[in-house]
Amino acid sequence: APVQADRVLAVLSKMCNWQAARSDEYVSPVVRGMRRSDPNASKRTRILDDREIALLWKASANQPIFGKFVRFALLTGQRRSKVQMLDWSQIDEDGLWHLPYQKKEKPNAERLPLPDFALNVLGKDWRQFNQGLVFTEDGLKPINGFSKCKARLDADMAAMADIPISPWVIHDLRRTAKSMMAKCGVARDISERVLGHTIAGVEGVYDQYDYVLEKRVALEKLSAAISVIVH
Repeated sequence: APVQADRVLAVLSKMCNWQAARSDEYVSPVVRGMRRSDPNASKRTRILDDREIALLWKASANQPIFGKFVRFALLTGQRRSKVQMLDWSQIDEDGLWHLPYQKKEKPNAERLPLPDFALNVLGKDWRQFNQGLVFTEDGLKPINGFSKCKARLDADMAAMADIPISPWVIHDLRRTAKSMMAKCGVARDISERVLGHTIAGVEGVYDQYDYVLEKRVALEKLSAAISVIVH
């Protein structure tokens, strides 16, 4: 398929560039225009509307662990992997989530002040825990089997819906959170920082303020909007 072919092309390009850097006679056969797919054409734009969010919230109650996972992902707008690996030790007594960062990993929000709504999704007794995975079935491994859990959630939502629901993926919750923050009046650069996106240009280099207070306001506005929908 075109996407797989382009991934192979990318690997070959790196190999050829490596050789070209070491030999003046070598000319790489990989040139511009060889890609078979358009990366911009495959960008997703799906977000969940208010009706779908209400259905998700109701249906997620049927799955204690995965249900909390998707609710928390929507309320925070964080990447699936970060939510999946959430450990109690990352949340301090003030409800500040310290997101770990690994080399070669995408940037993240670093410090994210969790609103009460999100903390209550984790459990009203969240302060009693100081270590261990949050979203786990056996207490040892992080939640897995997303396809099966998501299929069950989709089935439950469909059973409750009055009209068909368009397909969606977990990452769409992140886009939904971003769009809802915009609707609530959150400045674009603040919602970008909440999601942990890189701030480009000179601003990203020179502005090293942590924006924790602004992130708190943004997530509280997001929580309030979701609360109105699901209650």
